[in-house]
Amino acid sequence: GTRVGSKELWLGMKQTVQLTGGSGKAALLVDLGIALVKRQADVIEFLCEELKCRGNPTALAQKLKDPKWRREVEKQIKNRQITHGRRGHAASAKYTDWTARWAGHYQKGSGPRPARKLRSLSEMSASEYMFDHQGQQKSVQQYFEEKYGMKLQYPDLPCLCFGAQGKNAVPMELCEFGGGEPAGIDSQQDRDAVIKHTSGQARERLQKVEGFARQVKAEASASGSTASAFGIAVGDPMKVNGRELPL
Repeated sequence: GTRVGSKELWLGMKQTVQLTGGSGKAALLVDLGIALVKRQADVIEFLCEELKCRGNPTALAQKLKDPKWRREVEKQIKNRQITHGRRGHAASAKYTDWTARWAGHYQKGSGPRPARKLRSLSEMSASEYMFDHQGQQKSVQQYFEEKYGMKLQYPDLPCLCFGAQGKNAVPMELCEFGGGEPAGIDSQQDRDAVIKHTSGQARERLQKVEGFARQVKAEASASGSTASAFGIAVGDPMKVNGRELPL
């Protein structure tokens, strides 16, 4: 897709089979579509960009200490699909096993790793967020270092919280946005991008249509395709007479 700020613009096709008129024959209908979706991104990089921190996680940590900014960020990212990344960390055997077990429980989402919904940002950083682990109080930073041998690079950043009660805290630097979720057209930048990709010179639009036509023909002729199951064959584009309308 084409990047549009924190989103991506995707072009695609929707194919449906429909009976035509009284003939009872099946026809393959192809609609071209365009959509804005939330892009896949490293959580820290995404938030640094959104809050204009110039790629500085330390500045991001300072900004997120302000309840106003934290609420604004939570509003933006709540319920987004999150996958586990490593952000430069070497994967210990225990960490790999943890992500594999986690994947077994959460099979929703798309991409190479399953995703789960983000509930909230923790009010405390990974170095301050304490929880009870086998009768001992440990910080999230301590837990990941002792359990998985992962020394956090940014322990001053808040954690991402998951689960029904939002009590499952994961360091922000180990998370990525899965991407692909629908996003609305809510800014002039979004509108300009959609217009740019849906308009253009007549020859350019014709070339796009011809490219999609070749793709549809190839897919329809493939063994096991929906079109072949209905006995539909796709030929070359039909040429018709036309005239240029006066301005």
